[in-house]
Amino acid sequence: MKIKFIILILLLSAQNVVFAQPNMIMLNGEEHYINGVNLPWNNFGWDFGRHETLGRGYDAEWFENAFADLEATGVNCVRIWVHCDGRANPNFGSDGSVTGLDDGMLDELDDFVTRANDHSLMVIVTLWSHDMLEDHTSGAGRHAGLHSDIIRDIEKTQSYIDHALIPIVEKLKDHCNLLAWEIMNEPEWGMKIETGNSTFQTVEAEEMQRFMGRCILAIRAHSDQNITIGSAKPFGNAEEQSKNYWSESEFQKVGFDCNEVFLDFYSFHYYNWMGDKDSPFEQSDDHWELGKPILLAEIATISEGEESPIDLLNKCLDSEYAGMVFWSYNARDKFSDWQNCKSQVADFSSEHLYLNYDNSCDSVFVERPLLLCTIYPNPTRDYFNIAVHFPDLSMEMEVEIMDANGRRVRILDVPYSTRQIDVQDLPAGFYYIKLRIVDETGKMIQGDEYRVVVM
Repeated sequence: MKIKFIILILLLSAQNVVFAQPNMIMLNGEEHYINGVNLPWNNFGWDFGRHETLGRGYDAEWFENAFADLEATGVNCVRIWVHCDGRANPNFGSDGSVTGLDDGMLDELDDFVTRANDHSLMVIVTLWSHDMLEDHTSGAGRHAGLHSDIIRDIEKTQSYIDHALIPIVEKLKDHCNLLAWEIMNEPEWGMKIETGNSTFQTVEAEEMQRFMGRCILAIRAHSDQNITIGSAKPFGNAEEQSKNYWSESEFQKVGFDCNEVFLDFYSFHYYNWMGDKDSPFEQSDDHWELGKPILLAEIATISEGEESPIDLLNKCLDSEYAGMVFWSYNARDKFSDWQNCKSQVADFSSEHLYLNYDNSCDSVFVERPLLLCTIYPNPTRDYFNIAVHFPDLSMEMEVEIMDANGRRVRILDVPYSTRQIDVQDLPAGFYYIKLRIVDETGKMIQGDEYRVVVM
């Protein structure tokens, strides 16, 4: 059975609260549309820190030149990878736990983000990649991959958090152009799920969720900056789409408080080989019913079909996504041809000057998304309660109950003050609940999906 909640916001409370629209990402109290390019590395995996045989890889001059090029093109954001597969950072002990960071690595990261700001560029800091579960050790050193124990072993996860993640966050937490911390690039490939399970090592979905949750908790404790995860495909929760593993309700299932462990926006990756069904260009932002901004964080710079880069840029803007980050400036793979789309990005940027990022960094206002995240008791015999975590609003709630065959059972109109739904007359079984908050225009602000067991 499927149960749908539609919560209509009629009037904001008198509190001085400003809510972001789903198609923009908040930074420093302002909404930003992302017109970006992946600058994932100059040297894969050792741009920061010291590789035990290759030495230091950070090249400030190279990044300075790249930033100048991107600024001249009108780009307003870059996405950089830090640990990648672990070949040069962080440092590991003999048992595979993390022992720290090389002297100078934090200063290299600080220099990178500072230089980016000097060229009016926001930065997405991507920590790990699914490459941490590959085996690159024969060509890139003994620490290049095979780090599943950092995800599986709670103590080793904590060693990473204590000796690497927290020091990095503390170093960069005051940079107002740091758009987001991305915990991992395409973790789904390393998860034992139908649409993943393709890396050399794999972990259970719950193990990956717990790793992500612990990292999110650590970042939230030390920073007010945005957090996201770079999904391998458009992992939405719409019909016939792959499961969304990064919603509040999913994190709650593995033991986290939804007020602490949540994403500020979703990041989708899409390449033509994924097919039209998963294409974000075949449907708009609200198709996915996620209720948060969706950034198209990897889109090939090489035209894979009839549509040109500028066609994709305009589609992304018209479809109300939070923006697009082309792949890539310099990854040197079959999906990357920056020169192919550079002039078109420049044309798009000149036509939309309002998308430019103001690097003055005057505002320090931080806003968090609305959260719908608790259904209890579950399982239940008689009723369940809805816990809604956001400022007190005056609203009405429509509850539609449908059976397993999609037949409508009933529709309830209840005031927002009613948090308890009577289910004592429902047959025992599983019921799926979708919660949505929409504004007065009908545009969704937040959504989530749950399963309730009636006994």
